[in-house]
Amino acid sequence: MNTSHHPPVLNGNPLQAWQADPTPITDVPAAQLGTFALEDDGRTHTISTSGVRWRRRDCLAPWMNGRTGTKVSVRRLPHDDDTIEVFDTDTGRHLGSAFLAAAASREQIRAVQAARRVHPHVQRRGTENDSTRRTPRPHA
Repeated sequence: MNTSHHPPVLNGNPLQAWQADPTPITDVPAAQLGTFALEDDGRTHTISTSGVRWRRRDCLAPWMNGRTGTKVSVRRLPHDDDTIEVFDTDTGRHLGSAFLAAAASREQIRAVQAARRVHPHVQRRGTENDSTRRTPRPHA
């Protein structure tokens, strides 16, 4: 501990200044600590049927099923390009992690496919009144 250094502005040493400070200390749950290290790219992304497009690559996760059209922000740990954290732009709420589609393991791909099979006809956000959708052709 630094008890021998006495900067004039502290009226004592750093340890004494720390102990005299009345600011309450709040413990942060361990599960939330990682969010403080995340970098935000500052852009708004949209979840599509391919996931979230980030740095010219697609990232996806099973929880994205049924959320097509949702506006999100992307945050990530520095030097980790394999996983991103996705947040709702309206609420700031953490939606979940996503992995690079091109580097996905078989288990990750199976999980996405299983989520799509569970709800194959989920109404996608933003498509309720989409006039650009094609109507199926009648069979001859």
